[in-house]
Amino acid sequence: MNTPRSTPHDPALATIMRDRRSEHVNGVRMIASENYLHPKDVAAIRDAQDSGFDQYSEGHTPADGKDLQSGRYYQQTAQVDLLELLAKERVATVLAKAAPGEAHVNVHAPSGAVANLAAFLGIMELGEKMVSPDLKDGYGHLSHGANSPSIVGKMFNVRGYVADPQTLRLDYDAIARLVEEHKPRVLLAGGSSYPRDIDWAKIVEIARAHNAITMADISHPAGPIAAGIMNDPYAAGVDVIMTTTHKTLRGAKGAVLLWRESLAQRLKSEGRKGMDFAEFPGLLGGAYNPAIAAHASTFLRAQSREFREEQERTLRYAKMLAAELKKRGWNVVTDGTDNHIVLTDITKTAKFGGKHDSWSAAFALESVGIYANKNAVPHSPGTAVRPAGLRFGTQAVSALGVGETEMRELAGMIDETLLLGAKDAKIGKIRGRVHEMAYAFPAPTYT
Repeated sequence: MNTPRSTPHDPALATIMRDRRSEHVNGVRMIASENYLHPKDVAAIRDAQDSGFDQYSEGHTPADGKDLQSGRYYQQTAQVDLLELLAKERVATVLAKAAPGEAHVNVHAPSGAVANLAAFLGIMELGEKMVSPDLKDGYGHLSHGANSPSIVGKMFNVRGYVADPQTLRLDYDAIARLVEEHKPRVLLAGGSSYPRDIDWAKIVEIARAHNAITMADISHPAGPIAAGIMNDPYAAGVDVIMTTTHKTLRGAKGAVLLWRESLAQRLKSEGRKGMDFAEFPGLLGGAYNPAIAAHASTFLRAQSREFREEQERTLRYAKMLAAELKKRGWNVVTDGTDNHIVLTDITKTAKFGGKHDSWSAAFALESVGIYANKNAVPHSPGTAVRPAGLRFGTQAVSALGVGETEMRELAGMIDETLLLGAKDAKIGKIRGRVHEMAYAFPAPTYT
């Protein structure tokens, strides 16, 4: 077993690193918001660190792409500009199919929540109106601000839309009615657990009827969208796109923003300083340049055939997992999936007879080395700590090259684990089989 580069001067730290690595090699990751960082992106980070890019570089790249260092507050940043310009060009190529200058890109944010806040602050004044998916009943994210403890809901006047109570899918007519009533400056779509594709053209149509700016948070389905196998928000006319880079894109943790030149001109005509200014100096200091190097690598990979095949496999495996769980009597939210997410309602899965909520189910699976996560289900009971749902993602197992036979076997082991008691002798056999599978399809080593 490969272990992380040791830190003999710090045994306590080395122990934590070794134990974390053990979790990687002995288990199967099925958390929908996580993936295994691609070795090429790790190499980009290390190259950037070795090359001295781990430095202060507050500011932005020059607008003309030529007058290097003119937008920085430190010297020795010409190569930082070139690195960032390369990353921006590749992001625009993938997410907008656009040449440099046709779309604006920011690659500084360390997380999706920060990128979302930068977008909101660049587009809206404090107190302005936004419509976004409700955190509990609309598949939203904390940073979307609707029915959320996030500061976003305190900064802006946010109204949240909910899923249809019968189908648990987005109700575009209800969204349209809410937008007509609230008259927001921004209409945001995209969720952290929505297992279906989004009709971005419909979102744009609803927003344009009221002169609202459209924003897509594609943090989860960015990989399939980039691969051209899910609906494309930019092609549909969405104004702003935000995505994290570490989920289906399989890059380093971080986020990117992309917006149209037409929006940039609108904000300028309104006297607003825009998203770059909101990010710096509004929210952040210097960006972490090795992460930007990783983003450049990620969005180059996203143009490859290998990347598309991995995304196709991810979606195929999600449909397979949903079908296998349904066959075993599980309540699968929306009766299936269009992306990498399979959301299940444990409280409405009759075979468990109330034995589990999502908290106990997640810990039971962790005990055998299968990692999923608890999650809210629209219009179902439960709290944030003990919600009704259990969420699975197939992007990480797809990245490891797990086969279709193993995917079906995983569904069976998930089901059997939750039916058995913790002390049942069969649990040990399941744990052993999960470990065998993990060794057969090992997590990447970064040497």
